[in-house]
Amino acid sequence: HRIDYAGSLLLTGGGILLLLGLLEGGIRWAWTSPTSLALFGSALVLLVAFVLVERRAAEPVLPLWLLHHRVVVAAMAASLVVGVLMMGLTTYVPLYAQGVLGYGAVLAGFALAAMTLGWPIAASNAGRLYLTIGFRATMSIGGFVSAAGAALLLLVGPGSPLLLLALPCFVMGLGFGLVASPSMVAAQSSVTWAHRGVATGSTLFARSVGSAVGVAV
Repeated sequence: HRIDYAGSLLLTGGGILLLLGLLEGGIRWAWTSPTSLALFGSALVLLVAFVLVERRAAEPVLPLWLLHHRVVVAAMAASLVVGVLMMGLTTYVPLYAQGVLGYGAVLAGFALAAMTLGWPIAASNAGRLYLTIGFRATMSIGGFVSAAGAALLLLVGPGSPLLLLALPCFVMGLGFGLVASPSMVAAQSSVTWAHRGVATGSTLFARSVGSAVGVAV
């Protein structure tokens, strides 16, 4: 076997610069500042070089055919959206509970913990659901539930009780459980055993990118 050192280094460098630019842009420096432009420009150059290297690598760390695989791409897209919503939620709900609603850190954590209760409840039952109605229908239901939970956040105001903030988190957790687990299993099941590792890693990496995008937005 040949380890794809060049591809690994280019993907790591490009990914780090992209995530750094998304996380720190608009905070430490302006989005249009030379620092942001340099980070995003460098990330683009490294990722383009990564694609060129992967085309010729004997055993690429990320086979490019994976990006054309319908099931894997759908799983990556679902994981990206979960990352956006989840990290946006976990970053700002505790701050809102403390800074706007005036609750302490423990109660603010309780509001967010509602999401971690809903997620395993849904995930533990997702297996039965996607074996009955299929992966696509299960993920669609999960997406609808997540969107409903996000819509419930619109009802939260400066005078809202803590339970009104915890309820949307719980509902979104249910939606995440119906999206994250089925999408991962679908990606793994759609490729051969030899490619399950890269399919899993790609799906998780998409969630990391989504998390950075969610915080930035």
